[in-house]
Amino acid sequence: MAVITQAEVKTLLQITDSTYDALITALIPIVEDYVKNYCNNEFTDGYPVGLKGIVAKIIYHNIFNKDGVLKFKRGQVSVEYPDNIYKQLDAYKAMKVV
Repeated sequence: MAVITQAEVKTLLQITDSTYDALITALIPIVEDYVKNYCNNEFTDGYPVGLKGIVAKIIYHNIFNKDGVLKFKRGQVSVEYPDNIYKQLDAYKAMKVV
């Protein structure tokens, strides 16, 4: 199950039309993978509800901001978002066992 649905993203971002529906739908699994990798956490017990707001913010930045978007280059993905998003994600990081 995805961390968030298209309807939840639209509600949280107060988007009322269908202009961005396809983009939101496409971004959800991409952002979900990014969050899992950044947090080093597969969330095997399910996603905490608090991640919905963070994922919606990331999607917002990918749709509406020139900065803070996913950038694809030669099969690599790089991302830069405002510091407050990273600080919020840090609470969900799993301890890395070496």
